[in-house]
Amino acid sequence: MLQYQDSYTMYDKISGEFVFNKLAYISEQYAYELQKYNYKNGLIIKKQLSENNFDVTENQVYGVYREQLKHIVKTETFVDRMAQYCEYKSKGLCFDMVSFTLEQKYPELKYYYEELGGDRIKALGYKEKKLKNEISIRHSTAKIHYELNKIFKPNMEFTTEKIKELMNEVFLKLGIDKKGKASDLEKLYGFRIHPCKIPLDNGDRKNGYRIIGI
Repeated sequence: MLQYQDSYTMYDKISGEFVFNKLAYISEQYAYELQKYNYKNGLIIKKQLSENNFDVTENQVYGVYREQLKHIVKTETFVDRMAQYCEYKSKGLCFDMVSFTLEQKYPELKYYYEELGGDRIKALGYKEKKLKNEISIRHSTAKIHYELNKIFKPNMEFTTEKIKELMNEVFLKLGIDKKGKASDLEKLYGFRIHPCKIPLDNGDRKNGYRIIGI
């Protein structure tokens, strides 16, 4: 996801092709000219922005580029950068160029935002360690779902011990340090289960569950 941050390549979901990101190019060009304090060239880029349907009123444009310049020259913590990035993304198109400036320098911001969304990132305090952990959990949960769905089918019956055993095999296969619990099939992984008695070969009956559905 992060391999194109040093180019002007973007993926167009509509056409299904990689294309030249013209707005990203214009944005970076303007930021460069702004750092050189070249007013004339800045006006040229401003005209290009206007032609690409950006709001180029004085307050809007220079407000945006003050924000851009701030992130170019200022030393910030990850928490500060992540919080600012989420704020810019919530403001929409007029701050897309500031977001792009941050993405070019810190491509992980875009990755976290696309994986978790602004609200969840805020709930986690914008802390990178917590964001990484959240993504890891989500990816692991998806893998667990996939493996469990291959084992537990509707109308199948298992003893409680057998469910734990099969779940532990899945966790071991995925390298997850966790112990299987029959109740977790319903609480964590979306299965609908119903208690039942499972007949054994010796005539005994043991507690277990019937898989009702998913």
